[in-house]
Amino acid sequence: MPQKILTDSLLRKISEKKWMHSFELLPGVVTPGVWGHIDSGKLFDEIYALPKNMTGLSVLDIGTLDGVHAFEAERRGATVTAMDIQSPDVTGFNLASEVIGSKVQYVQGSCYDLGALQGKFDIILFFGVW
Repeated sequence: MPQKILTDSLLRKISEKKWMHSFELLPGVVTPGVWGHIDSGKLFDEIYALPKNMTGLSVLDIGTLDGVHAFEAERRGATVTAMDIQSPDVTGFNLASEVIGSKVQYVQGSCYDLGALQGKFDIILFFGVW
């Protein structure tokens, strides 16, 4: 019964956020995305030819929105900084991060603010920034 309560609570929280991408947070728990379902793993492998093992790499995801690509890079072992102009609470980023136990660092800002970021990045993701 406690698992059901946790799931109901999580589903309520998910429904309260504005998700642009639909993706699986946990097995059987999928976000409702305005742009439809996205499989970052498949995109990374089949379209962008990104490494399956990103251990030791530093990744910057500009325009992260709800973090679907940032979380995939982290799952592959990268240290990830995610950047977006919107609040991570509005987009669902913070909720997704909490649910999956992510350590992705979120920076709220414009792509014109890149000079303020510290460090260098091995891979920069820049998908669909308007």
